[in-house]
Amino acid sequence: DLYVSLAEAQRFFSAAPGPWAETRLTRLEDWPILEELGQQIEAHQDGCDTRLSHAMGALGQELPLEQLRGTFRLSSVEIDLLVAAASPSISIDIGRLMTFAWADFAQKAPSVGFLAELVAENQEDVRKLVESFVPDAPLVRNRLVVIEGDEKNPSLLAKTVRVPEAVIALLRGHPRPLLEVCGEEAR
Repeated sequence: DLYVSLAEAQRFFSAAPGPWAETRLTRLEDWPILEELGQQIEAHQDGCDTRLSHAMGALGQELPLEQLRGTFRLSSVEIDLLVAAASPSISIDIGRLMTFAWADFAQKAPSVGFLAELVAENQEDVRKLVESFVPDAPLVRNRLVVIEGDEKNPSLLAKTVRVPEAVIALLRGHPRPLLEVCGEEAR
């Protein structure tokens, strides 16, 4: 059932953090400046990326997202858009929350406009991110996403973004050859 009541959404977003978060928050005497916090997060992310890369290299494996990034030369933002578009198909909870955000329980996949606003850091970025869904953009050209929509409404913002099942399977860790996932034009 995809229906999410307002009460259920409020419970989800106001749930008390787990014990790990409570312990961490009680130790903070005074909050850091937002800019410093952003720099710390970036430094930790870089360190995690490096350690993960070394670990996967030592195992002789590559994460599906990294495989897609390298093969199709996707930017970090394009990876974020792909993950956001795929997430309702990967997690029922995220799918339910998205239908709540859309206020349309018949809608099963996100729109270009929704994804652009979700991933954008500010309103100016939204227009740039919409360009990630034009026909010659890497995500569309390589068939990592399919843009669908009503011919009566030509607005790209309103079009639906669907991630093919083969790409979903790859993201879930059930790899298939990338040419099978995206077709011959994916080169």
